[in-house]
Amino acid sequence: MRRYIGRRVLLYFPTLLLASMAIFAIMRVLPGDVTQVILGGDQTTPRALAQAEDLRQRLGLNDNIVIQYFRWVWSMINGEFGGASIVSREPISEIIARRLPVTLELAAWTTLIAWAISIPSGVIAAMYQNRMPDYFVRIVTVAGTALPNFWIALMLILIMLIFFSWTPPIFYLDLWENPVQHMLKIIWAALILAWGYSSYLTRVTRSTMLEVLRQDYVRTARSRGLRERAVVLRHALPNAMIPVLTLGGLQLATLLSGTVILETVFSLPGIGQGVVQAATERDYPVIQSLVMLLVTLMLTLNVVIDIIYAKIDPRISYG
Repeated sequence: MRRYIGRRVLLYFPTLLLASMAIFAIMRVLPGDVTQVILGGDQTTPRALAQAEDLRQRLGLNDNIVIQYFRWVWSMINGEFGGASIVSREPISEIIARRLPVTLELAAWTTLIAWAISIPSGVIAAMYQNRMPDYFVRIVTVAGTALPNFWIALMLILIMLIFFSWTPPIFYLDLWENPVQHMLKIIWAALILAWGYSSYLTRVTRSTMLEVLRQDYVRTARSRGLRERAVVLRHALPNAMIPVLTLGGLQLATLLSGTVILETVFSLPGIGQGVVQAATERDYPVIQSLVMLLVTLMLTLNVVIDIIYAKIDPRISYG
């Protein structure tokens, strides 16, 4: 187990390095000149060309590409996170400090709702296999897996507006400022994300429960006269939860990527909305730093889940 954990941790850093290279390279091959976006206007006059050259010099765009890359990597390590926005001049560290809690809160609410729904639903579907509860759960989970989050969000807003003449609050307020308006703002995005996340978890829970319920030790527990509830909760569910915890934890990484669109749709000032806003303004230092932050969170989460899985099931090996 120690060997497995050690290799997973060692693979983490090369993967993170390759991801940073890919993000940096993609930002450099995009068409257009960032100086033209910042300065605007006619860029053909001698004065405009001089201003553009001066701006490129101040931004370090004239330096060797390798120097630019290592300067950016070092800024990510020392906490500067790429310097400052080239549009608003706000330090990227302050942007992250303001937006990251919103994304983490959205992910926390989504995870809480999804796990609270998926485990009971998966257990019930397995206990009533090929009967009405099972059919209902399977229909709902297939819909939650197949329908795109952004489409569900747009349909939800449209239905609430047409039939109830109500839309989520326009302005975002922190939880301690206005708890009711804060929850009305964030809960809809959390519910939509939780539908897709819980659909995956429910299907995994159902499959593993069906497999465990057919094991010999479960039959032995039933033959001893134990109630079905005790058999399911004490004997079957704990063993069925091992793959559910693992696969559910890995699915958290995709959950973070799903916040990008929904934060924009519901105007939540999180990391996802920050990426979209920076992309429209061609603010490439903000884009690459925020995307790198999301990638780091995903990779770190994957490593943590792998370590937890190794602790839960010592039989696992790197091979």
